[in-house]
Amino acid sequence: MKRFGLLVLAVLLVFPAVATADPITLVTYYQAKDQDGNGLVDHMKKYGLNDVLNGQMEAENVMSWGIANRTLDGPEHTHMAWVTYPSWTAWEATTGAFDAHFKELGEEGAGSQQNLQSLINGMDEMVIRHTTFEVNPEEAPEFLSISVFKARPGKRAEASAWMEGGEEIDAQLMADGVITGYGTFSQVYHTDSGWSHGSWQTFSGLDKMDAIDAAYGAASTEEGRATRAEVMDRSGHGDELYWIIYGPGMDEEEEEEEE
Repeated sequence: MKRFGLLVLAVLLVFPAVATADPITLVTYYQAKDQDGNGLVDHMKKYGLNDVLNGQMEAENVMSWGIANRTLDGPEHTHMAWVTYPSWTAWEATTGAFDAHFKELGEEGAGSQQNLQSLINGMDEMVIRHTTFEVNPEEAPEFLSISVFKARPGKRAEASAWMEGGEEIDAQLMADGVITGYGTFSQVYHTDSGWSHGSWQTFSGLDKMDAIDAAYGAASTEEGRATRAEVMDRSGHGDELYWIIYGPGMDEEEEEEEE
């Protein structure tokens, strides 16, 4: 079953500028030729794509962006990247910022797409919409955990209600400092029929997973498990764990280490 991921290292897709109250994430997953993904990070720095994204964060057109290394090997992809926008209008504004950036680069930026293709064996894209998106801007996470689920036919509303229970647990975990962010989402354009709903968490160390597991275990009830079995199709369930290798603020961290 295809998961998701997306790398916006050359050209951002353009969609209608329709404002929405729920954040939208462009996700790219890809097969990198170097397993650590450093070539992709270097690509972003070489062409200044990190500066554009950070500038768009300051302009409040981008809420989050990053590149992550898949920790569990699989045949589908090695890395994932994302850019989260508060609205379609913000997405279009960011697209305009990239257009202006590459126009300014001129011939220097002309080889960006070719350079990207030399770094990967393939890539795929997906657009998701968040029904919940909560992050602590003061904390830089190290890991991203994602779970996807498939609602049974006619049970999408019930599946969404079932996931709200997980949001309450995550809110407490974030208040306790265990996780740095959490959210729930679904596909905007249904390019993968294998799942219908998803959730994510970010945290600063693998040791935090003990507290996460304990919190979910303590909240588990027979009624909750029965509801899950009723509304969710187990064949559509999957989990991924990613190590975040690049994102906002990491350039500053590298500079401090060099000093």
